[in-house]
Amino acid sequence: MNSECNYLYQVFTRPFPHIKLTSVCTKEISEIIKSLKWKSSHGYDEIPTKILKISLPFIISPLTYICNNKLSTGIFPTQLKYSQINPIFKKGNKTEMSNYRPISLLTTFSKVFEKVIYKRLHYHIINNNILAKEQYDFRNNSFTDIASYMEWQKSNETDFILTMNFIIFTNQGYPLQNSSLG
Repeated sequence: MNSECNYLYQVFTRPFPHIKLTSVCTKEISEIIKSLKWKSSHGYDEIPTKILKISLPFIISPLTYICNNKLSTGIFPTQLKYSQINPIFKKGNKTEMSNYRPISLLTTFSKVFEKVIYKRLHYHIINNNILAKEQYDFRNNSFTDIASYMEWQKSNETDFILTMNFIIFTNQGYPLQNSSLG
C-alpha cells in the first residue's frame, strides 16, 4: 500500500506534461482503415466499413486533411459523437425489454478518428510514465488475469501449480476436469 502512495505522490507532484497531438499522414489513416474488419454494419450515416475500404484511394487525402484539422483545433466533431443504438435479443421472451442488450453502432469515420486519437494518447501515457506498474489496462501484453494472479501470488504462495493450471486452461477455453475445483 505504501508503494502505491509513493507512486501517486511522485506522479502528482511533478508537472504534468502537455500532450502533443501530432499530425497524421495518409499512410497512418490508410493503415487504420485497412485494420478495420470487413463489416456491412454501419452507424447512422449508413456507410459500412467495406465501402470505406473500397473507396480508400479516393477519400484518403480529404480524410487526412479533416483529421489534421480536428487534431490542430482539439475539437472532436459533433456529428461523430452520435451513434445508432440497436436492441439485440439475448434469450427468453421477446416481448420483455430485459431480454435485449443495446448495441451502439458508431460511424466508420468516428472509429478512424478515435484510433488516431488513441494512438497519440497511448504514446503520451507510456512515454511520460503516467500509469503505475500495477495498472494493467492500456499496456501491450498485459491482462487483468495477470494482475489477479500477481495479487494472489503476493497473498498466498501455496497451490501455485493448481492456480497456474486454472489460469492457463480458462484462458484457452478448456473446461476444467477436476471435480474438486467446483
